[in-house]
This record gives sequence, structure tokens and C-alpha cells, in this order.
Amino acid sequence: MLAKKTETDLEEAILLLETKKLEDEQMLKDQFHIVYDSLKPLNIIHKAISQIAESKQLKTDLLNLSVGLTVGYLSEKLLVRGSHSPIKKLLGSAVMVGVTNVIAQNPDVTRMAGLSILRFLRKKISGKP
Repeated sequence: MLAKKTETDLEEAILLLETKKLEDEQMLKDQFHIVYDSLKPLNIIHKAISQIAESKQLKTDLLNLSVGLTVGYLSEKLLVRGSHSPIKKLLGSAVMVGVTNVIAQNPDVTRMAGLSILRFLRKKISGKP
């Protein structure tokens, strides 16, 4: 009787191990497909672009750079004002580069100055002292 019980136990254990083997094989295949899909060049590019788009530091840097370029361009236009003098144009370009660099490298100071100017303009428009 003992031999029968152990044969049955062994057969059940073998069935359980075979079932587990099939499940493990399926999980391995699924994981392989996930890794394979993530290594496709298009998916790598898509993931990189989405990470760049989500980067707050990049957005902040782009904003600071664009503000710097805008203010630098406006300062050059105010300095040159349609002049045909090459020296004045060169000086205007130098001022534009300098202002752009200062504003891009000091975004906090620029932000505070911009807020101060906006507050001043609001007071002037509303007529409050």
C-alpha cells in the first residue's frame, strides 16, 4: 500500500512540476517579447523624446534661453535703430550676445526683475500709487 501512495504522490508532483514548467516558459516568452519591443529603435527614440518632453529642467532652460534671446534681440534693435554704421551694428550684436548670456545665466534675477516691471505697469495702468 505504501508503494502505491508514493507512486501517486510522485505522479502528482511530476504533474505539478510540468505545469509550473509550462507557466515559467510562458512567463519567459512574455518577458522576452517585452524586452524585444523595448529595444526596437523606434521605441527607444519614442521613449527618449517622451523623457525629454517631461524634463522640467529642460523646459526651464529653454524658457530662460528664449527670454534671454528675446531681450537681447530687443536691446540690439533699440541700440542700432536702423543705423547703417557697421560699428554701431557690431556694438549692437555684442550687446545682444552679452544681454542674452547674462539673462540666460541668471534666470532668478531676470524673473524677479520681470515681476517688478509687471507690478509697476499694473500700478500705472490701474492708477494706484
